[in-house]
Amino acid sequence: MPKEFTIDRDRWARGNRPGAKCFTALLTRDGQKCCLGFYLEACGVNTSRLLEMGLPSDLNLPEEANWLLEDVDSERMVEGVIAEANDTHDLSEVYREHRVAALFAAQGITVHFVGGNDEQR
Repeated sequence: MPKEFTIDRDRWARGNRPGAKCFTALLTRDGQKCCLGFYLEACGVNTSRLLEMGLPSDLNLPEEANWLLEDVDSERMVEGVIAEANDTHDLSEVYREHRVAALFAAQGITVHFVGGNDEQR
């Protein structure tokens, strides 16, 4: 499992992104990735496997990413909680970044954010 990975804000598909549509893919045709797409790429998953896939559970995951499929409760897996933090439209960008980073940090994974307007963060 990678101990860290980077999310490029300029290529990050997420709720509230200017001009955002409903992003439900690990990787979109225009090269945008949700946070899970960035993580899976860091795990060595080829981007061609991520294209237009909705969630990690849609793939054959490398063993190091199987924690994403663990149950949080009777209705959700970890991947769903992370996807919700990524996609919810009524979160500030600062809160979204903190929430995504905290969810990965619970697994000992550090998330770095680059690009975009770093001065506003």
